[in-house]
Amino acid sequence: ASLQKPLAITVIGGLLVSAVLTLIVIPLVYTWLEDINDMAAGFFQKKGRTKGMSSNA
Repeated sequence: ASLQKPLAITVIGGLLVSAVLTLIVIPLVYTWLEDINDMAAGFFQKKGRTKGMSSNA
C-alpha cells in the first residue's frame, strides 16, 4: 500500500495533464497560429488585388 499511493498520484496527475494538453492547450495554440498566419497573409498581400479568379474568365 505504501507504493501504490505515490504511483496512483503520478498516474492520475499524468492523465490530468495529458487531458488538459489535448483538450485545451493544443487547440488554443493551433487557433493562435492560424490567426497569425491569416494576419501575415493579409500583411503581405498586395493592395488592390483580390484572391480568386479574374472577372474576365
